[in-house]
Amino acid sequence: MSKVKITIIGLGQMGRALAAGLRTVIKEADIVGHDKDLSVSRKAEQDKLVDRGAINLFSAMDGAALVAFAVPQPELETLLALIDKDVPAQALIFDISASKLRALKAAEALPIDTPYISSSVVFDPTTRGTDAAKPRSFKNATWVITPRMSASPDSVSQFSSIVSALDARPVFMDAAEHDGLRMAVNEVPQALGAALFGALTQDSAWRERQWLAGDALHSVTDTLGSAQPAAVAALLMGQKDATRHWLNMTMLQLMALRDTVDAGDEAALTKLLSLPVDARAKWLADWSRGRDTGAQPINVPKPGLMHSLLGDKLAESLKSRRPRL
Repeated sequence: MSKVKITIIGLGQMGRALAAGLRTVIKEADIVGHDKDLSVSRKAEQDKLVDRGAINLFSAMDGAALVAFAVPQPELETLLALIDKDVPAQALIFDISASKLRALKAAEALPIDTPYISSSVVFDPTTRGTDAAKPRSFKNATWVITPRMSASPDSVSQFSSIVSALDARPVFMDAAEHDGLRMAVNEVPQALGAALFGALTQDSAWRERQWLAGDALHSVTDTLGSAQPAAVAALLMGQKDATRHWLNMTMLQLMALRDTVDAGDEAALTKLLSLPVDARAKWLADWSRGRDTGAQPINVPKPGLMHSLLGDKLAESLKSRRPRL
């Protein structure tokens, strides 16, 4: 049988991870990559993550059974408006993006019968520190699934099967719920890291102090290395009330630390610093145990749409991997 064509739009860290993951579970796939930066596309081809890179977006998608958008939020919205009605017939299209509300709004430009799923991936934080040069594994990642209203149950189950085949944990979530929960633990930490680094580097002694800045500063500002300020700002501004709330909550914590230092109470200061340490340890322990939703496993779709879109061999391989919640 002919290989199933999979197209990945965006070959940054997430796109590379997706290509590597799909390569391991779909041996007979023909993976085509597209990135606006040709050097990024060539690198993915050299690393054998994609079979070939395509310069033209539409030729990259032509004939694909599965199309993935792994690009920043503003670029996703631009691309969905660009492709409009020119989508591959019967292709399952999904994104990995920060805002489900914005992604699904942008997806309204696509034909109503196009299976479209907006998703987001949260990698297992206990796996940080592995080889940064290698694409990150989806094993034990939380993969949030938010289908558009017109997506058929078969297409949703099909996508869930793919997620499970990648050893991730599919979690279904409403768009507004996702965006509200996610922003506090993604964009707010990036803003706080930027604020801390800004305070330190604007000080006149930074020229000398920087040579004493090592792992501690690097770890708390690590996300700045891959930050996209415009995208972060747009997401923070998109939920002004929530952003204001979490900034205020953080300022209360900082003021408590300041007041305790002013009072000269070292025991109280130690307690204030210990509480988050304990909470962080519990958070990582919970991730190690895995998320228990109490929900029943999703039924893997019967032969039909999955077979017609992805082919018998791929469909059977995905059927053998029961989704987990």
